[in-house]
Amino acid sequence: MSEYWTEMLQGMREDRIEMLKYMLVGAVGFGIGGLFPNNFYPVTGSALPNLLEMSIFGAIGGVSLGILSKNSKKTLYLALLGLIGIPIGFIMSFVLLYPFALIVAWGLFFIP
Repeated sequence: MSEYWTEMLQGMREDRIEMLKYMLVGAVGFGIGGLFPNNFYPVTGSALPNLLEMSIFGAIGGVSLGILSKNSKKTLYLALLGLIGIPIGFIMSFVLLYPFALIVAWGLFFIP
């Protein structure tokens, strides 16, 4: 094999290992982020504590992704994105899936 292909394959291996590190650290961070809010806020009928829980969950997960970069600005940026993005995605999932849930419920319970 030529030297070019050898270097390219070595670079691909390093990229895969780096991506695996980010995947594992992100999974652990979001898992830990999901544990803490559920213990701090009891489940109530209000949506506000749930959105606060999701914000904390997203911020901890974002910090865990940014820790590997060893760049404090990037870590803060990812924490902010997690803080804002997770609650928005959570709300949008209900907004987008609600019509489909109504159709399925109508088909299950009202159409013989």
